[in-house]
Amino acid sequence: MQHQPRTARALVRLGLTGALLAGTLTAATTVTSADSRRVEVRMRDECEPASFNAALGDGTCVGDGDVTFDEVLATLTPSIGGHEKWRNKPTSLKVKVGTTLHVVNQGGEAHSFTEVVAFGGGIVPPLNEALPNHGLPLAEWIGDPHFVDAGHSTDVSGLSAGVHRFMCVIHPWMKTTVSVVRS
Repeated sequence: MQHQPRTARALVRLGLTGALLAGTLTAATTVTSADSRRVEVRMRDECEPASFNAALGDGTCVGDGDVTFDEVLATLTPSIGGHEKWRNKPTSLKVKVGTTLHVVNQGGEAHSFTEVVAFGGGIVPPLNEALPNHGLPLAEWIGDPHFVDAGHSTDVSGLSAGVHRFMCVIHPWMKTTVSVVRS
């Protein structure tokens, strides 16, 4: 089930969290799917509601995480690369043609799982400024965004053989690379 944020303003407000959560991925995890036609990708964050909602507005964080807004701010340096609890898992996987990706938002904030030609910046300029080498994405790089509210999921199917790159266009350091092989 795909859920879209209510307004562009809500999307930008949610994305402002990412402006403060810049970083790069840690070592990739590779999952290989043998015969399964459905593989789960988890979008994760551990936002602590009181501090995030005080900083960004009510409803920004609806989870029950334990990472405060200030703790996340402290990790926004190129040497640290953002808080480790804001990630897609796995970051890399290999599946057969015909496999459906079941994308679950296990975090407390809205995220997207959007196919892009190349990893780059997202749709919230302050986020991009905090990330090294993450300029604004070119319009032609961004496919159909799959916005997923906290606690919800979406399915991505019909991927052709080849390499597909997905990222959160709100929090652009949340990335997954999917290698699709013929059966």
